[in-house]
Amino acid sequence: MPAILHFEDFTTPTAHANTPTENLAGYAAGFAAGREAEQATTAALSDTVVQTVTDWTFSFAEARSHVLQSLAPLIAALVDQVLPRVCEPAFRAAVIAQIIDAASHDTGQPILVRLALDQNDLLSPLLPAHIAQHVQIEGDNTLDRNTAVVTRADATTMLDVDSLFQAMTDTLSAIFDETDKGKAHGT
Repeated sequence: MPAILHFEDFTTPTAHANTPTENLAGYAAGFAAGREAEQATTAALSDTVVQTVTDWTFSFAEARSHVLQSLAPLIAALVDQVLPRVCEPAFRAAVIAQIIDAASHDTGQPILVRLALDQNDLLSPLLPAHIAQHVQIEGDNTLDRNTAVVTRADATTMLDVDSLFQAMTDTLSAIFDETDKGKAHGT
């Protein structure tokens, strides 16, 4: 005759199941110790994150300062040597482009170009013959050098390369002035 196996019945609750965990010996002390350990770990991680972000910020500012300092001679050469040489040819090319654009829109109407008095003769030799006959160039003592006003029947365009050049110079100077202020303050 085979033996009958008897297994434990888990459907009836045991004595430990009804006992609240708060009443177990050492529960409160263990819970408090765990909470303190978690708070200490969180504080240590916060301090580490703050220190890392501070180090990154300092490294970025320091790297930016070094890059700008190394670029300073190049930018100074651009502003002092290259831009002045490029300014006048770029101005002439921009004015001619505006004249050609105006002529392409309406060749029946004359195009008036006002320039500084000393620049009247700069454009005439550069204009194509079929466009030059529709262009009237006038000297204007109120305009600065490298400034032109191109007027056609329906639009007027002002080109001011000197102001653009000055804006570029001011922007580059402001970048380096900010870097110099940062060096003075230790950033």
